[in-house]
Amino acid sequence: MELQIEVQLFANGAKFLQSGSCSVITTDFRKEPEWKAAVSAYEWIQKIKSSVRYPGGLSNC
Repeated sequence: MELQIEVQLFANGAKFLQSGSCSVITTDFRKEPEWKAAVSAYEWIQKIKSSVRYPGGLSNC
């Protein structure tokens, strides 16, 4: 199963928008949809944060 994600970030006067998808195991998602979606989104956001370089870095949301 694919989850669609869109992230809007405002940092140091710059706007950043990224969208994409991540895969989750369908049976796991059916058991705990909110938890699986949250974990997948968190992991995806961490990848974005590690690839985006702003002066002073990005703070945790």
